[in-house]
Amino acid sequence: MIRSLLLAALLGLGLSAASAEPPVTFGTPPAAAGPTPADFGTPPNAAAPLDDSVDAADAARASAPPPTQARARDAVAAPLWSLPDAGGRGTVSLENFRGKVVILDFFTTWCPPCQQEMPGFVYLQQKYGDQGLAVIGVSLDAEGPAAVRPFLQAYHVNFPVVMGNPQVAAAYGGIAAIPTSFLIDRLGNIVAREGGYTDRSQFEGQILPLLAQKVKKK
Repeated sequence: MIRSLLLAALLGLGLSAASAEPPVTFGTPPAAAGPTPADFGTPPNAAAPLDDSVDAADAARASAPPPTQARARDAVAAPLWSLPDAGGRGTVSLENFRGKVVILDFFTTWCPPCQQEMPGFVYLQQKYGDQGLAVIGVSLDAEGPAAVRPFLQAYHVNFPVVMGNPQVAAAYGGIAAIPTSFLIDRLGNIVAREGGYTDRSQFEGQILPLLAQKVKKK
């Protein structure tokens, strides 16, 4: 009888010890083969300032208001620049696109309206590239190319993207909100400025007359 009671007590202690052991855990599932647009869907809690004229509050306003449009009454030459390619393929210069219709888009990877616009730019470049359209992205990401390259892959970007800086932003009048896009004609003049999200169809309506213009060769 005593032996039976001792055996039962020992078994009880063993079960209590076993139940106190932590459960077995397994490794997390492997990451997807590559980034997708969903990976960029949530902006950080606090964005780093883009430059002296663009702080976190300016950037946050970009997702709220409807797009604003400013058109040049007189021809204003687009400031020239040479900037590093975000994909590490050397330097890109605006001068190399003279004679083309250019959509110059200032953006960041974490900006929701910028993300919304990106598929439209890919579409326009694919459809009108052989007619003389050149979409160029200017990233204002404070984290540099390392933050931009996965974004370009996720959105299948088919046009040049360069790394901007405060000097270029200031040359274009200061970028007070993102995205901000400039439409440049074949002569290198700024003919429109778009602030905030702009629909693909609106850009399309703007570029078609410019693509149809013939430039006299000197």
